[in-house]
Amino acid sequence: MPGTSVYISGAQVIIFSTGLGAPQGFPFIPVIKITGNPNTYEHLLVHLDVFIELADKAGSSIAQAGEALYQEVLAVASGKQTKAEIINYGSFPNIFTVGPVI
Repeated sequence: MPGTSVYISGAQVIIFSTGLGAPQGFPFIPVIKITGNPNTYEHLLVHLDVFIELADKAGSSIAQAGEALYQEVLAVASGKQTKAEIINYGSFPNIFTVGPVI
């Protein structure tokens, strides 16, 4: 998870978008996991924090989706636990990793 450099740079929250599922959190900073893939959300409901549906006519507008995500960031920054924190599922960072991690 590309969180070490983000954490060290002073970020308070990480927003991580996933389409196929990367359920782990990060031990030093809350990770809000979001998806727009309904299959991923259905299968990883216990791990994902926010689902944003923009693809169909009944889905959210971009402004509504942005507001929902903004409110979630505010809640987490104010102490709300992310799903990874609740179930205590995180990966320990490798501080010697250079570059992107998949």
